[in-house]
Amino acid sequence: MFLAMVEHNIQIMLMQESDLDAVVQIEEESFSDPWKKSMFATELKEQGFSTPLVVKDNGKVIGYAIFWQVLDEAHIGNFAIHREYRRKHIGSLLMQHIIELAIKRKIKKITLEVRVSNTPAIELYRRFGFREIAIRHNFYHNPIEDAYVMLKSML
Repeated sequence: MFLAMVEHNIQIMLMQESDLDAVVQIEEESFSDPWKKSMFATELKEQGFSTPLVVKDNGKVIGYAIFWQVLDEAHIGNFAIHREYRRKHIGSLLMQHIIELAIKRKIKKITLEVRVSNTPAIELYRRFGFREIAIRHNFYHNPIEDAYVMLKSML
């Protein structure tokens, strides 16, 4: 399902089963403790609670995000951009799309966790108004690392 044309050849749309292999490849290249294909497949079945998105460049999956909504709150559970497309504002386009969906859905706050060492991601989130509100100790594995809990108030 097509949701938005945000730049010349970039599209952001709901993730489909046919996108899963490309999503898993980006996941495995991006994270030391990656989600499994079955986890993404479950997200496709949970639509209503889960909003799995992909970013495509001329039909090629170059990024994705999963966010969950419970009542008037959202949580970004996964967010990654293919390494060849990083630092090209694709992450910003995807985050802007998530925020626009949140506004339409009358979400009051968005949260996420991020490795404390992931400076590029932290900088992206801060640019969109997220701020650190807590630390989850030993949240990540492989290697073990703390996570910042970040919050964006939509009010």
